[in-house]
Order: sequence, then C-alpha cells, then structure tokens
Amino acid sequence: MAILVHVEATRRAADGDPASALDLLVDFTYFARQMADREFHAEMAWGLHHIISTLERLRDVAYVDSRDDEALESDAIHEVIERLSSDRRAYLGLDRLTFPRADMLGARQVIEMTYERNGGARPQIFSSTLSQLTTSDLPLRLFSEHAKWRDAAVIQMPWNGVNERVARIEGDWRVRWDLDPYDPVNQQPFAYREINPIERARCAAVFESVEDMSDLFELRMLANVEAVGTRHALGAIGYHIETSRFAPQIQSIRPAWIAEIEADPFNADRERGRKPPLFYFVPIRDTADRFPSAQQVGPHQLNIIMADGPNIRVLLRDDTFVMYSVGPDSAKNWADEVQNSATAPSGRDYLIWPPVMSLQRTNLVQDGQL
Repeated sequence: MAILVHVEATRRAADGDPASALDLLVDFTYFARQMADREFHAEMAWGLHHIISTLERLRDVAYVDSRDDEALESDAIHEVIERLSSDRRAYLGLDRLTFPRADMLGARQVIEMTYERNGGARPQIFSSTLSQLTTSDLPLRLFSEHAKWRDAAVIQMPWNGVNERVARIEGDWRVRWDLDPYDPVNQQPFAYREINPIERARCAAVFESVEDMSDLFELRMLANVEAVGTRHALGAIGYHIETSRFAPQIQSIRPAWIAEIEADPFNADRERGRKPPLFYFVPIRDTADRFPSAQQVGPHQLNIIMADGPNIRVLLRDDTFVMYSVGPDSAKNWADEVQNSATAPSGRDYLIWPPVMSLQRTNLVQDGQL
C-alpha cells in the first residue's frame, strides 16, 4: 500500500496538482500514525518508519515544485502545516505515543505455559513451544528445532529468574520512554542489550519471544525530527511563495506560518527552558562570515552519507535554503556533511532541506541511472 501511495502522489504532482499529492501523503502519514499506536513492536516500528519516510516525501514534493512549476499556493501550505500540527492533541501528536505492551505480555504467556510455577522449565512443553516460535517462517525445521529445545530445557533459568529478567527489561524500556532523550538514564546501555549470550540462552522463553525493541527510541526521535523539520521547511517555502524571497532567518516564518519556533529534537541545549531551533541559512547570502578571507563566496558544498547507495556531493547556491538539525552529536556543523540517522558519528548533521530524497534522485538522473 505504501508503494501505491507514493506512486499516486507522483502522478498527482506530475499532473500539476502538488497540493493534492501533499494531501494524500498527509493522509498516509495519519494512517502510519495509527499503526504506531498499535501494541506490537513490529506494528509500531512499521508506523514510525512510514511516518519518517512520508514526511520526507512531503518535503520532496514541495521541493520539486519549488524548482519547476511553482504550482503550490500558500493556502495549500497552510493547510498541510495545520494538519501536521505539533499540538499534543492534534492527530499526529507524537508526544502521545506509548511503549508497546503486547510483546512482553506474550513473553509472560510463554513463561506461564512452559514453566512450573516457582520451578523450572517443563521439557516437553518447552521444546514444543519454542520450536514453534523459532520456525514460524521455516516449518520444515520444526522437528530438528524440537530436539534442540528439548536439550536446552535443562539449562534454563528457574521461573523466578526468568520472570526477573522480563521485569528488568520491560521496566528499563518503560522508564526510559517517558524521559527526555538526553536524560542521563537514556545515555546508559539498554538492559536488553546488556544481557550476555550465555544468560540469553538460559532465558530462551524471553529472548525467543521478544526481539530488541530499543530501536523504537531511535525511530521516535527521527519521527520527531522529521515532523518538526517538515513544518518549518514548509513554513519557509510558504514565506518564499508569498514574498518571492527567502526568509532572513528561521524566526521570520512565525507567526504567519507556524505558531511557534519549535526546538530541534536532537539539540541537547535545553537548560533554563531554552528551545534551540533548527539551523537555517541561504548559501552564499549567509555564509560570507564563514570565509572572511575569500574574495568571493562560493556555493555551499554538501556531502551526503547515504545508507542505501553511493555518497553524494552537491553544490548549493542562493536559489534555495538549507535547513538542518544538529544530529546525534548535538553540534552545529553547517551541514557540510550530513547523514540522516540516529546513530550518525560526530560531525554529521541531519538534513531537512533540501530533502535528501530529492538530491539523491537528481544525482541518479545526472548519472544516467534514472
């Protein structure tokens, strides 16, 4: 379905109706947001992945229009920003997300089925249950797995020990979920990842039932960055549509386009209530101070580290603006090198505008690969 949505958005934009394409993409973002409220890890991860990718696609449609037809009107931009409102009570409302419960409930059910209360694993039931869990996609391996888990039953932790591991892992995730990403607790390793391979083998009922859900923290952070970035980038595009010039600074889009300048979710500088915004500049116009000895300021060189293809080098002139988040290192690096990842190494920012998707497509076209 996601593929069909993006194909239809492409068709609408190509037919000269980018506003309709944006509406469709917001609709799909809403659907992904509904999925992110589901109680299984796989469902929530799917929802967050598609919130992230669809918000980038929204910016992509706006960027392509800004470079070509300029068919988008200010009313359409206002409507999209309103539909993506940052208000906690609004439809997107990422602050309302809760940590999923179903996977851990499933693990507890497996323990109840396969263990004697206050005792050890029941070999026959344990081997039957675990072999089915581990071969759901590989049914021909069921018999060999049954023998493996029958032998493993004798080394399993007792009922009390395995339940303690469940409580520790789940409690760690739930406590962290409600904390600021830069709280000291969130800088420590996750309890799930701290348990060594030997201990995992002795807690098979837990680790074969529950995969590592720590990735949800990174996905939620990226979804927040994408949401904040999309609202502000569209606000900057709206400003340009109405004035035929780029905003002098990011604060200029308030209050006409957004109610308030939001904090960059990646920026840890929150002391005394500070809300550090995303960084914004127009190449050449705003970069002269970086090169005071240069006789003429050149275009901004942007190096993009790609996860799914060759890296890209782009030269940006004063016919567009650059908007970026400081990224995981929480440091301003002028978007010289960007990597849109929650685990990017120090020195790399997170690019909001121009959208990485748009620049990658342009690069493929120029190389004759698209």
